[in-house]
Amino acid sequence: VEMAEAAPAGSPASEAVPAPAPAADAAAPTSDDELDGLIEARETSWTDDPPPAARPAPGTPDAAPTALEVDETDSEDELPVAETARWSDDDDDEESEAEEEAPPRKRPRTSRASFTSKYYGVYRADPTSGQFRARYTDRGGAQRDAGAKTYASEEEAARAYNAAIKAHGLESLRVVNKVDAAGRLIPKPKKRAPAVEPPDRDKKSRYYGVSYRHKSKKFKASYKDTDGKGMYCGYFLTQEEAAHAYNAALKKHGLDTVRPMNKVDAAGRLVQKPAPKTPTRPLPKGQQKSIYYGVNYNKRAKKFHAQYRDAASKKQSAGYFSTQEEAAHAYNAAIKKHGLCSKRKTNPVDAAGRLIAKPGRGA
Repeated sequence: VEMAEAAPAGSPASEAVPAPAPAADAAAPTSDDELDGLIEARETSWTDDPPPAARPAPGTPDAAPTALEVDETDSEDELPVAETARWSDDDDDEESEAEEEAPPRKRPRTSRASFTSKYYGVYRADPTSGQFRARYTDRGGAQRDAGAKTYASEEEAARAYNAAIKAHGLESLRVVNKVDAAGRLIPKPKKRAPAVEPPDRDKKSRYYGVSYRHKSKKFKASYKDTDGKGMYCGYFLTQEEAAHAYNAALKKHGLDTVRPMNKVDAAGRLVQKPAPKTPTRPLPKGQQKSIYYGVNYNKRAKKFHAQYRDAASKKQSAGYFSTQEEAAHAYNAAIKKHGLCSKRKTNPVDAAGRLIAKPGRGA
């Protein structure tokens, strides 16, 4: 390996200073250790200036810059190719190891405690400054600031909110912070705990106009007006509250004589409505035949139907009854009421008041 290249032919440097010839008595390296030592010695002297014989003349294309022109920095451009490759590989290994060892960076989170004001329209401006803001919703649904941007206390912000609501005529549309007789603000009521669903045995209504709603877990009070349209009274936590509201609505609209009312005893306690009647079973075919005038068995209603014909021979109903005797008495009463005793047959009654079956249908 030669230290420097020979100057081009014909240049002044090549004529003035001849290139030294290699030493004849220099022994070639015979082992790996000697070869490594020679390479190391040449690498350490690589950055030194070449000897004058190998330095090109100034002004030539191959002329090296002088000492003043060399930028003595540690950039990789001034290092040999082998050193540059070795140093860059080491740097890459160090950087990759650092990237693997360093934990991933997480964005710091700013914890802000949730704040709920005790007044309507009051919010915290900044969790660190302790200032408050007053905001309201206009008619178009947009949020607006009330008065100044910030207030030192919740009371000041609440009063500014009330003033903004009154100034824009929103008292009937927005809730306002109430004020007592002394002019002090009244905090807004706390939220109620969610209603607890009552046991299954209590879901069935015991009063008229009361029904249970699973979605709201409350009892609904409702009634029907004179046109049969359902009217709503409200939702209540207990059946008794809903029953009282139902009674009050019927009295207010003059329906207490048209719709069933929940009765109240002397102590003011509600009386439960009567239990529903158990469905009757159809009578055997042998017992379905009536033994009285104006009575027949209705299979659909599973009861005895009392019917009669009026003066125009048009059928009229006197009601449905559980027994033949009740239907027969109702038939006799309807005939007498409409003055049809001379035109229609009636069921005779003995001295003891018992009905006598029609001929051929003895009991």
